[in-house]
Amino acid sequence: MKTADIVIIGSGSLAHGIVYALSQVAAGSLRIAIIGRSGAKVSRMTLIANARVASFGTRPFFFPVGIPEFRAAAFSRALRSLKPKVILLAASLQSPWESSLGQNAWTRLIARGGFGITLPLQLSLAAELSRGAADSESSIVNACYPDCVNVVLDRLGFRTTCGIGNSAIVEALCRSRRDIGSDDVRVWAITATLVPGWKGEQRKVSHASGSRAGK
Repeated sequence: MKTADIVIIGSGSLAHGIVYALSQVAAGSLRIAIIGRSGAKVSRMTLIANARVASFGTRPFFFPVGIPEFRAAAFSRALRSLKPKVILLAASLQSPWESSLGQNAWTRLIARGGFGITLPLQLSLAAELSRGAADSESSIVNACYPDCVNVVLDRLGFRTTCGIGNSAIVEALCRSRRDIGSDDVRVWAITATLVPGWKGEQRKVSHASGSRAGK
């Protein structure tokens, strides 16, 4: 198995977005492995990503890695071989887009109780990855509900480096508005602030100063 600078775990919409964004990175010659349970899906993703690299004239190289299941042992075997500098988790047992596919008892429960009740489903794969990366020095970036998941992992003694997600999205939305009047945007983000924006709804946003918080 080839070594990699970056490992991306997942083959859903978030993983696709990250992979296709990285295909436009002009600096360096990144080697990026995409890990998924479906060899066909990750092979298709790498085919498209490498075609984008050729189109943009950039230098990353993507390759697929299929593993039978997202369990600590399988992660450990793959990571020992790949020796990545960064591992990015973009897979969970609960898709944030499930409600857009239609309503059912579960999506109605989430709407009533809040997205926080999905925490165990968001936590499961992150915990398996952390166990599997226990003997690795790679940075672990969690993109699946990290504002809650990373806290729980820390309390359980599992390792993560940081999270990415809502704060960066809200910050970008704020910076895109000319009426904000400041280049120094500082964001505290929760999932509830994003849902109206996804649906094209308006919500009043209060402005405050403070340290930037990453999700």
